[in-house]
Amino acid sequence: MRKQLRIGILSILCILVLTACEKHQAMLPSLQVIGDLEEWISLHEEWGKLDKSNISYKDATIEAVELYDFISSYHVIYPSFDVILKAEDGFMVRLDGDTLRDTYIGYATQNEWVYVSEKHPVNSSIKHIKEIIIVKEETEPPNHTKGLNIIHQDKTLHLSMGELLTQTYQVYPYHDGDTSYEMNGETVSVRVMQEKKVIPLTSIITDDRHHLLIMNEEGQHRYATDVEGYIDIGQNQVNYMTQDGCTYVRDIKGLMVNPPNHSVMDTYYDTLHFLENNEKVLILFLDGFSYAQYSHMKNHLPHLFLSQVEEVQKASTVYKPVTNAGFAAMITGKEPYVNGVVDRSYRELNVASIFDKAEALHKKSVLIEGNASILNTSVKPILNIDHNKDGYTDDEIYHTAAKTLLDGSHDLALIHFHSIDEVGHRVGHIHDDVMAQIQVVDHYVQGLVKDWHGKVIIVSDHGMHDTADGGSHGEFRVEDLMVPYIILDGGQ
Repeated sequence: MRKQLRIGILSILCILVLTACEKHQAMLPSLQVIGDLEEWISLHEEWGKLDKSNISYKDATIEAVELYDFISSYHVIYPSFDVILKAEDGFMVRLDGDTLRDTYIGYATQNEWVYVSEKHPVNSSIKHIKEIIIVKEETEPPNHTKGLNIIHQDKTLHLSMGELLTQTYQVYPYHDGDTSYEMNGETVSVRVMQEKKVIPLTSIITDDRHHLLIMNEEGQHRYATDVEGYIDIGQNQVNYMTQDGCTYVRDIKGLMVNPPNHSVMDTYYDTLHFLENNEKVLILFLDGFSYAQYSHMKNHLPHLFLSQVEEVQKASTVYKPVTNAGFAAMITGKEPYVNGVVDRSYRELNVASIFDKAEALHKKSVLIEGNASILNTSVKPILNIDHNKDGYTDDEIYHTAAKTLLDGSHDLALIHFHSIDEVGHRVGHIHDDVMAQIQVVDHYVQGLVKDWHGKVIIVSDHGMHDTADGGSHGEFRVEDLMVPYIILDGGQ
């Protein structure tokens, strides 16, 4: 009986201790760790899970974590970074990330979250910290997958999340909705507002603004003439808001200032226009052929067929600038958010393609591909394998196209060449090997255009940028998003 009583008392004490711990945990004031991290952290929520040390702080012993190891364990995006400690009263200190070893963030009852360092001046001993902001060093190259990208005048301006958080901001009373309550037969309405800290776009882009093209992670494309809008940062994502607050685009990947007048989506509408006017259309799809490559080719290889074409337009492609999304936008005329093909993992179209429209007009179509089908369309593609083992299927595609189109029975033909993209991935986007391959494809293009009796549209799905080991694409940057767009008459 006495043993059972002791066990009962111990159980009650354990419950009381655990309850007290949980209460203490719940009472910790908020401390957010934000900026150039893969994931933002609520330190007050993570505190109970961390391995902590006991350190001396103002004649007391407090629990603390070593700051550098703590931050590094949460995947900082950039190798070199600074840390800004921001207190409740607005006082801030900025510390070089390389000097943070053997310094601590701890919790003291009276001063709440505190920074403890014997390596920095005394005014770094900040208390009542509410935010820790990680900011990349200026010398670090940009990571276009996080933060805000702005394409303006053929350049890409990048601001990381940490850099955005250090910009001058305004407080904006955002209308978040209305609620109503029925009382004594009357409706009482309340306007719900949310305070947002926003960055005026005019503080980032200071000249030559007329209109914007905004693209987000879901493949939405929004054109805006309100260049006085705002950038809103929250939950580790960047959002765009018009000046009147009526348009709010979440998780944007970037903005184009004064975007080109043409888009790869024009392929659909131009093709449909020609078909409806009983003109045959040949679409030559040059995978990965960027506008930068076209410009380089025109300047350095002026004898090529494509270099001598007069009406070459710059066009934007869609986000994400990868083959499936660009191809789907070409043949549907719709942005990825609408056509359903957002990235490489999508193959099904949510809307009708130009092949469906051609069939409705009783037109005969053909799609000639490499060794695999990219999208599921109403036209089964003619596939080509690398018979001669030269590493590419473009020569086989060319010969199949020339043979297939010889009888002139097709009203719509789409020929997809792949090798410019394949070489670009291996060596980079402006490389002698890429230029040599462009010359090969140029020969194919010239041959097909010469024998086609109708309109020809030459377009690409995306561009390419250089990497440490070759080339890549899929980011919101000018090299990936600008492509040439050409319409000409066949038979030349």
